[in-house]
Amino acid sequence: MDKQVVRVYQNYVLYYHCFCHYYCHYLKYIMKNTRLGVISKGKNNGNDCWILTITHNGKRRRKFFTGKEALKNAKNFDPIPWLISLVEKEPAGEATKLSVAFDMYLKNVLDRGYGGESLKTYAYRIGRFCAENGGLVSEYNPERVVSWIREQRCSGNGQWRGKEGNLWSNQTRTGYLVDIGVFFRWCARRGLGVRLADWPKGSDRMKIGERVKSYARPIGVLPPDQVHLLLQSSATDFQEGPNHRGTRGQYVPAFAIMFFCGVRAHGEMSRLDYSSIRWGKSIRIPDMVSKTGKTRLLTDLPENLWAWIPKRGGGRIMRSYSGMEQHRKRLCKRLGIGWPPNGARHSFATYGYFRGAEWAMNTMGHRSYDTFHRYYKRDDFSKKDSEEYFSIVP
Repeated sequence: MDKQVVRVYQNYVLYYHCFCHYYCHYLKYIMKNTRLGVISKGKNNGNDCWILTITHNGKRRRKFFTGKEALKNAKNFDPIPWLISLVEKEPAGEATKLSVAFDMYLKNVLDRGYGGESLKTYAYRIGRFCAENGGLVSEYNPERVVSWIREQRCSGNGQWRGKEGNLWSNQTRTGYLVDIGVFFRWCARRGLGVRLADWPKGSDRMKIGERVKSYARPIGVLPPDQVHLLLQSSATDFQEGPNHRGTRGQYVPAFAIMFFCGVRAHGEMSRLDYSSIRWGKSIRIPDMVSKTGKTRLLTDLPENLWAWIPKRGGGRIMRSYSGMEQHRKRLCKRLGIGWPPNGARHSFATYGYFRGAEWAMNTMGHRSYDTFHRYYKRDDFSKKDSEEYFSIVP
């Protein structure tokens, strides 16, 4: 037999023996800390079943069996692979897997009441990082995260994304860096293998490295004539379905508040109530509705706003966010209107600037003029456009 073949065969035998050795030790660890299972009769979600109870590391674990042969299946069940899978999913301090830590973090965020578009963004960014990397939490440091971020390139999907193959913009890079940093700080506070001191708060001391040449992301603003057409068409449109109940113009008040007050569509508008409106005077965004968690009082609102809002004492302004989105997409397709991301909010910022930059920022809930000007306001519109915009009435 060829010497090289023999050497390869010997290596495989060695690897096999090593695997068996460590696997046997792992099974010994599992069984040493495990009490024999007890089978008992019980209920699961109101249904009769047989329950296999096993105690491992002081924790009681239960496996439920239902059906005609439930007792037989419980007696013949091999608990070892099941226990191993459970142990692997458990947080184990410095040996915690990245995927397990992410599941724990996501559950913690949900339990704290976070939701909406922000939660989707956090889950997508951190989830993508964890899915593309893996391993243990303890294997990561800021430099490794930065290295991963610097290599990412745009997919080019959609009108408002970067050109395919381009490096991520500085804004996208910073967003990922901050969100992933928050995740690892959370891991550090729970002793999952990283030190809090290694993960500074924010992105100031976690530099991405050389800056990339940012592409100019367009700020989508709808012209006044398209806004008027959209509102008027929505007022006369009749739409049937479980989310619509066949009511004409039911989404018009929500559209009007979004266009003429700059209120966020998903997180705020979808939870706003008519009781928050003092018709002809102001609109109150309660702390439980506001994205920032602080109550916001919208005053000195444009007169044309009230022409689109009925006088009511209570009830949700928007019955269904998903229903409104379906309605908007259908209308835009029929009318030939291109709806950019955050179209209503960006339109308000651009036209509202001419009514007073400070008023527009306060109404939107912004404090930074730089953020307001960079991400919301367009410079290619005039005061005349603003006057036309805030004169739109039925």
